Amino acid sequence: MPPPELQRWNLDPETTLPRLVAANAAAVPAQVAMREKDRGIWQETTWAQLHRSVMAATAGLQALGLARGQGVLVLGDNRPRLYMGMLCAGALGAYAMPVFPDATPQEALHVASEVEIAVALAEDQEQVDKALDLRERGARIGRIVYDNPRGLARYKVPGLLSWADLEAQGTPADVIRLKEILWQHPAWVICSPEYNGSYTALLKN
Repeated sequence: MPPPELQRWNLDPETTLPRLVAANAAAVPAQVAMREKDRGIWQETTWAQLHRSVMAATAGLQALGLARGQGVLVLGDNRPRLYMGMLCAGALGAYAMPVFPDATPQEALHVASEVEIAVALAEDQEQVDKALDLRERGARIGRIVYDNPRGLARYKVPGLLSWADLEAQGTPADVIRLKEILWQHPAWVICSPEYNGSYTALLKN
């Protein structure tokens, strides 16, 4: 963002997205941060609600052992909790690795095989199945956290837990201070498809 825009929005050029969420939660807690249409009805999330959810899930991921420099695989469409999960990764100094929801297991494996995946965030049963398939193909995936529980009640898989279970794992007061995470730390790994079907990992801060 150019300097005039930074000044206009009063942004610190060295801030991070998790810090911006915390700042907005303090400054405009009741304003809408996210909207998602569910069964034809727009569901709104305020900045205060977003910040609480991010801190609760961040505490859960920290309790599960997610640490600075580790990867979080994100499987699914554009969903609030998946974006929250990416913010959680940034709050802990880890980095998110989003994958297209319609990516085949082989395509996703190109991404997942780049690093050891401490946690995979899955939108629904289809994406959980994809994460499990990646495990069988040799991807080093630790815990799998899912958003939509439909169809997953009978799954007995080690390391599989719901978003609600994740939030119950830790205490937000235990989350490391956001100021300890610097803008220079990697935040995302975006995988760019190549002509031969493989992917090139691009690290972004």
